[in-house]
Amino acid sequence: MLQGLFLFLAFLFVFCFPSTNLQLFDGLPLSRLYEFGALVLLVPFLIFSDLRTEQMVFWKRLKIRPVYLWITLAMILLLKGILLASGTHTGFSACYRSVAEPTSITHEDLPPRGCERSYENLLDRFSATRLDSSIWFLPDTWNLVFLNTDRYNYYDWEPGNILRERIPLQAIWSGVPEVQPGDTVRIEYAGEGTVAWGDSEIPLPPSYGASNVVEFTPSPDGAPVRIDYTFNDGSRSGQDPQSWGPRATIEVSAGKPGHLVPLTAKDPPPGWQATALLADVLILLWLVSFLPVLVRSVRRDFLALIVFTIGVGLLSLVPISPLIREIGITISLAAFLTVHLAIRPFRPVTIYAAVIAAAFAILHVWSSGWGQVLLRSAGNDPLTFESQAYSIFIKGSLEGGDTVFYQQPMFRYILFAGHALFGDGNVLYSVAQLAAFFGGIFWLFRMARKQTIPTIQSIVLIGLGCSLVFLGGYYVSNTIREGLSEYDTWVLLLWAFPALYWLSSSGIILGGSALAISYTIRSNQILGILWILFLTFARAWRKQRKTVLLAGVLIVGIALLPLIHNLYYGHQWVLVATSGDIPANLTLPPSTWFAFLQGDPSAGSAIREQIGMMFLIAKVSRSIVPTLAVMAFIFIVWILATGYWILRREKNLWTILVAPLFYLAPHFFYQINNYYPRHIVIAYLSMAIVTVIVLIRRLPDLPVPSEPAVEYPQ
Repeated sequence: MLQGLFLFLAFLFVFCFPSTNLQLFDGLPLSRLYEFGALVLLVPFLIFSDLRTEQMVFWKRLKIRPVYLWITLAMILLLKGILLASGTHTGFSACYRSVAEPTSITHEDLPPRGCERSYENLLDRFSATRLDSSIWFLPDTWNLVFLNTDRYNYYDWEPGNILRERIPLQAIWSGVPEVQPGDTVRIEYAGEGTVAWGDSEIPLPPSYGASNVVEFTPSPDGAPVRIDYTFNDGSRSGQDPQSWGPRATIEVSAGKPGHLVPLTAKDPPPGWQATALLADVLILLWLVSFLPVLVRSVRRDFLALIVFTIGVGLLSLVPISPLIREIGITISLAAFLTVHLAIRPFRPVTIYAAVIAAAFAILHVWSSGWGQVLLRSAGNDPLTFESQAYSIFIKGSLEGGDTVFYQQPMFRYILFAGHALFGDGNVLYSVAQLAAFFGGIFWLFRMARKQTIPTIQSIVLIGLGCSLVFLGGYYVSNTIREGLSEYDTWVLLLWAFPALYWLSSSGIILGGSALAISYTIRSNQILGILWILFLTFARAWRKQRKTVLLAGVLIVGIALLPLIHNLYYGHQWVLVATSGDIPANLTLPPSTWFAFLQGDPSAGSAIREQIGMMFLIAKVSRSIVPTLAVMAFIFIVWILATGYWILRREKNLWTILVAPLFYLAPHFFYQINNYYPRHIVIAYLSMAIVTVIVLIRRLPDLPVPSEPAVEYPQ
């Protein structure tokens, strides 16, 4: 029903349309928890057509015609546009920058700015980095995304370098504060600065060895304030940390003695507040109208969903080791999957809610706040990726920090899109990605159905499913938090391979496009991607020739995007990136293999070490052992399944089962010891995927596709 789809897409557009921070739902970025929650409510209606149909029926029963809904959306958009054009806002206008000299090893030349940019202020309004509701910052709550750039790639293992956690910082806050006659203002800080309040100027004397407190009685109500703050304690790597004082801190509070609260800014005139409130109420009416249909869609699974959600929520809060909590949440989701496969299949919306709850719980264990900006360490890929995404943002250019791609191309754009959608912080973006990984696992099993009599196949299927859940909760979640680039390819493979295998027209187009995007994220996966596409197109060619041709055009177009970029910005014919053949990546060049064939013992040692790592025989830290154990289980099951179907000479099955070998093949040449085992996870993930697909195909009763999202009344 296209009308319903267009209606929900229009609501998504209106919901994301930028406004003023007077609104609760002020549009992009959706960086506040309740905004993310509203998006979570909306997304199922974009995914499940049955849910949209039921929502349209629900509105019809209430005598709400589509024209009324369109008028409401137009009203919300008009109100948001008026608020945006007015320039009115609440909070303090905050300008942040660093006086630190850019490192000499910077990868890009970002333009200097008086105020650095922030994704929280996407449109670069008010000549400010962002708007702060209060001036209350502890060492780990500044959340300044511009510090995650290569300009500040200071190697802390080299003596005399600036420490990234203690980078010199300058901040200016201005606004009209909310104070009452007789109030006292208290400023506790580490650093130095001045306060200009009306006609008065109050110094904040330098204080770096310990925090200092300044108290004063402010000017009459209505006077503007400007607070200039600087932190630059001269700390450098190689010094004795005991000689340092606290890190950058400033806490500004006001009120009567003994009842001080964080200082806030005056609210704008009531008319603007009323306009913002009206827009929020209209959005809330839409969101509330979704609830009856959503509740109905999970009615059969309601008790199980409530128990699961409360369980993982409590696990994320109990005062025990974060690692134990993470594992407990992961085991809970594995149990949920087991019930789904072995006892009672859950509805799609139930699964959607469960994977988001699990992702929230796991990320909450490791986060100190939903808006937290993780300060990436120097000399590593995550800092470079964040810097490239910031370059797209600050320059407004798809150049992305490279005229000719040096690193893999696509991840910087995905990271930029994530920040534009969810703001400076890394946590909400990580929740969405981890939920997509968990959702992909359930998607992989969508053609499986509970067996009335347990069989070896069904037991192995459950074991593989639980292994994938554990891999996601224990390892993939940490990879996402660390900001490495491979995990997007893992998510895409989980969704693309099953879609391609079952040969629906949309599955071929979307799955093929997803694999093409995977290639632009990690080009070393090209052999595995080509093998999967070859098998798919060979099976589909006779009956779905037009679909195959359309998918082929899209795949080639996506795969050529890096070349187009390199030609446009760098005027060079570089197909993907230029870093593939550098010595650090090409661990086993052909010369090493020739030397090995001639009996060179050092070459043999290097090759044995590389192959050992490919097949999980490597010395690793204790934290990696559970990951390798799960991968080893997947490997054993895959080996047994592949051997069995080869012996049975079922070519249509073993040609699928050998796909992981094509993912492993590049690592007979390219390194895998950096961030081990992230480079080979894709191969072991594909082992699990192909084995699950083959086992589902061989189950006694092949099921129909997934059930509707909504159970209709009889």
